Amino acid sequence: MGLTLAFTPGPIEAQVPADTGAQEAPSLGELRDRIDARYQVLPLQSGIVLMPKYGRTTIQSIELGDGTIAVNGEPVTGAELRERVGEDADDITRLSYMDSASRRVLFGIGAPPPPDTMAADTTGLAVADTAGEDEEDDEFADIDVDVDADSGGDQVRIGGSVHIRPGEVVDGDVVAVGGSVEVDGTVHGDVVAVGGTVELGPEAVVDGEVTAVGGVIDRAPGAVIHGAVNEVAFGAPSMHFARWYGPGPFFEGVGGLIATLVFLFVLGLLSCLAYLLARRPIERMEYRVATSPWKSALVGLVAQLLFLPALVLTCVILAVSIIGIPLLLLVPFALLAIMIGILFGFAAVAKHVGHSAERRFGWDHRNPYVSILVGLGIIMLISFFGSALGVGGGPLGIFATILTVIGFVIQYIAWTVGFGALLLTRFGTRYRWGNGDTPEGAAAPLVPAPAPEPWTAGGES
Repeated sequence: MGLTLAFTPGPIEAQVPADTGAQEAPSLGELRDRIDARYQVLPLQSGIVLMPKYGRTTIQSIELGDGTIAVNGEPVTGAELRERVGEDADDITRLSYMDSASRRVLFGIGAPPPPDTMAADTTGLAVADTAGEDEEDDEFADIDVDVDADSGGDQVRIGGSVHIRPGEVVDGDVVAVGGSVEVDGTVHGDVVAVGGTVELGPEAVVDGEVTAVGGVIDRAPGAVIHGAVNEVAFGAPSMHFARWYGPGPFFEGVGGLIATLVFLFVLGLLSCLAYLLARRPIERMEYRVATSPWKSALVGLVAQLLFLPALVLTCVILAVSIIGIPLLLLVPFALLAIMIGILFGFAAVAKHVGHSAERRFGWDHRNPYVSILVGLGIIMLISFFGSALGVGGGPLGIFATILTVIGFVIQYIAWTVGFGALLLTRFGTRYRWGNGDTPEGAAAPLVPAPAPEPWTAGGES
């Protein structure tokens, strides 16, 4: 593909299209047309970025800086570039020979550079294109895209990773939300990874704090951290009961049944403990469940839909602000508080279901803990039957699956209603969201009043 380009030093208008319609050099026009056909070209402070228009699901961006090529934010060599983008590597590499001002002029996104700058760049293009295809491939493979330079202020990436190369200096903070941070250079601020890991190479130097929320910190020998190291991991270990009994459908069914029984026992214990510690808040939530079940369900459902976006937005706001970075450490504790509140709401739902069953069948034990356990048993009844049928396997497995799905839906509704009641009562502090701590209107008591003693004319029973 040895194209011969001949450029002579001269005014920029002779080589790059101008608004007056001057004639452009054919090779530069073809290069621009090929890039425009495949990529959207956007300006950066120190270069341009190519955004694929179609067909590239693994490549989100190609950044061209002063002597650097980065794919999806990661620096690549010439060979790696050819492997990632295929035939487009030739055109992208030719663009990398030009300085940022000339590239901007070529695509009409910047002011023209001085004439001598463009002449030098086009001369370099002529030398590169007169070489044979084999020599061109070798030249691409030897491109060094790691630059030892000062990267300026903060570096923040959302939904991706950040890599600070050896010798690179960042004067601000480095933050990755939904990705990892790899530091092989120097960071004068803090390093934060939310939902990813922080990897510090042997030459890494961090003057501030290093924080990993939902990930780990991998620190190589020789890495220097002048600030605090904060590693906040959250999650619960998974329990695989089938492994305790060995392989086979029967043992898997037994494991599922045992898991259901253990879950029922732990949930009942936690619900009773919650009522013991927060009796009044749970009674307020129970009143809200009894008087406004549909409203509680709707509020709980909407809150679930908005919860994850609100959590991500909060983490991003805290991560990009210096004051908010220490507050990221409080996010797991806030999530724990919300989970405890949701447990209180579920206990209120179970207590209301238990009271309803007592009124239906005429039970009169007046023990709130028994009501919670009875309600919990009713909510979990279908799930228990599904797990029990799963022990037999074979054709019963179909019915077990159906019952398991139905039981899950029932449990989900109970948790959702409880979550809504939690919010409507302002975490159990009010009977309703507005001011006041008394139920609105005249509501029937949740537990029937005791029957009066029999009376006779003589005053004796």
